[in-house]
Amino acid sequence: MNSVFVFVLLYVLHFQYCEGQTTKSVSAIEGVDVNLSCDLTGVFTLPTWRGPPGLLVYTLQDDVSEAINPVAPAASRLQYASNKKDLVLSNAYTNDSGIYRCSYTGIGDHTITLSVTAKCQTAVSVSATEGDDVTLPCTLTGSFTLPVWRGPPGLLVYTLQDDVSEAINPVAPAASRLQYASNEKDLVLSDAQISDSGDYRCSYTALGNHTITLTVTAERQTAVSVSATEGDDVTLPCTLTGSFTLPAWTGPPNALIYTNQDDPSEAINPAAPAASRLQYASNKKDLVLSNAYTNDSGSYRCSYTALGNHTITLTVTAEQTEIVG
Repeated sequence: MNSVFVFVLLYVLHFQYCEGQTTKSVSAIEGVDVNLSCDLTGVFTLPTWRGPPGLLVYTLQDDVSEAINPVAPAASRLQYASNKKDLVLSNAYTNDSGIYRCSYTGIGDHTITLSVTAKCQTAVSVSATEGDDVTLPCTLTGSFTLPVWRGPPGLLVYTLQDDVSEAINPVAPAASRLQYASNEKDLVLSDAQISDSGDYRCSYTALGNHTITLTVTAERQTAVSVSATEGDDVTLPCTLTGSFTLPAWTGPPNALIYTNQDDPSEAINPAAPAASRLQYASNKKDLVLSNAYTNDSGSYRCSYTALGNHTITLTVTAEQTEIVG
């Protein structure tokens, strides 16, 4: 055979094969259903489909069972479209991105480059005061329950996706105060503390993630002034709002600790200058100072975890001495 003829024949065959190839790009966002169209020209159904990784065979040409290769990474989410040509990928993930190819003997092949991008993150800020119960909303779009929750420190994993036990990671700092809300999506943080402040994130496969920045501030302090005369018995009121008894009390000098919170012994620190004249009132909240002296004047403060603190400025004046002329 003439060598020039052979060259021309090979060139024509190569040209025809290249003409049979077509390519296009498809973009999608996580969670959507994607139709990968087999845009070959000709009469056919049930082409061979290949895809990631490495153009693995997904379907066999003319296989009337329409079987999907079970080792395909997305096997459970793949099927032929109703026209028995296109391939439908349900609930796309970012790792479904790659090259897909349909082919049919005698017609050629068609390549699709699929790019699946993560859903955009959404973020909100939530403010709370110490002691509040806070609901952190998981506002992902889609049908889901039991998302993964993460939080301080460093977006530590708090819950596992689809864990029907709704278990909270015991190493989470606020583990004993965390639980799913009744909708099994949101996270409820009870009795918020300043140390609970930080970034919290819920996520669900193919739906993206949602970040909440929580800021917990100390309860506003309240202050009152109390005046007394030497020798008076003075009640220093602890007017915190909430249910409590046995708060911590501090006082002169320099906010010295007088009592410890929740100490059932109601012990008074013996280093307190007025230790022998101090005791809790009958309500186990207020502090009673007996036989006040002028040097008892100063700032006293009661506090209770998550309820804040309350300051009393006590001024004790000397008893006026009547001068008889």
